[in-house]
Amino acid sequence: MTELLGGFARGFPVVVFFSIVLILLTLFRAWSRMSSGSIGAGTLRVAEPVVPGLQLVPWDAVSVDASLETTPSEVVSLLLRRASALAIPVDVPHSAPTIVQVESILDQLEAHLDLHPLPIGVHFDPSAPPPSHPSQASQ
Repeated sequence: MTELLGGFARGFPVVVFFSIVLILLTLFRAWSRMSSGSIGAGTLRVAEPVVPGLQLVPWDAVSVDASLETTPSEVVSLLLRRASALAIPVDVPHSAPTIVQVESILDQLEAHLDLHPLPIGVHFDPSAPPPSHPSQASQ
């Protein structure tokens, strides 16, 4: 029994030393996780988007389409304000329906900015080489 208590007495300082080190490590880890920098940085894992890519584009298209159906005259005035802000002269056929006015303004803006209309209904082939810009094709 005396040997058992003597062994415990010799090992007690080692046990106390490792217990203190373990407690200090635990406190340090808890402090680093709860510090203001860690809390401000957010979660440890980055949340994956529900839909990868540009998530707002379909909703923007829906809102533009809805605005064309509800207030098309405001869309025409918005396009005219944008054209005047860019100092692009635009001729609007005022007697035409609103959708024709919108298309006319957009065509004139695209032509002035040297933009080409998007091909609609064309199948995209990912293995095909990318199309060249018309200014590069003429050279």
